[in-house]
Amino acid sequence: SRCQRLRVGAPARAQSLAWLARWRGPAPWDAVLDVLGEAPFAALALEAAEVAQLKAQTERVLGDALAGRGDFARTADAWGRADSYELRLACLENWLTARIDGVMRAARQPRELGSGAHLSTAGSDLNMAMLLRLLDSVYELRRLRLSSLNRPLALEQLLWELAQAGRGMA
Repeated sequence: SRCQRLRVGAPARAQSLAWLARWRGPAPWDAVLDVLGEAPFAALALEAAEVAQLKAQTERVLGDALAGRGDFARTADAWGRADSYELRLACLENWLTARIDGVMRAARQPRELGSGAHLSTAGSDLNMAMLLRLLDSVYELRRLRLSSLNRPLALEQLLWELAQAGRGMA
């Protein structure tokens, strides 16, 4: 009853970048914050160059998967067995969210999203329902990250579903 709730917001991106550079030196901290969100304390514990490389590789593989290219089994096996599994899931979530956000911003008639799975704007025939299901799958993988889930198999399924979503674009 005597407790007070204090809301402490995240610092501005520029402040976080300056703070990280002061404590750990110059590095691609912007990419790390892109993966982690505005969490400079969490970023402090990571190697910025490794996270930036992981982010770039993940985005490249996801772009290839969307185009229907790549060895999904090999990729999923490597990603599922790596220590960077949680960071990889964060990259997946961010990539999907940015993709959905980009398509939404490009839509001239967003009211149609409520009634259809596809955007009607020319050049954006991306299956939104599929992308939202993929995002939900990533949330589920994050929730089950400490379970006995077969990570490589779940990631492979997600990559195949992304390739399926990309077929609607062709």
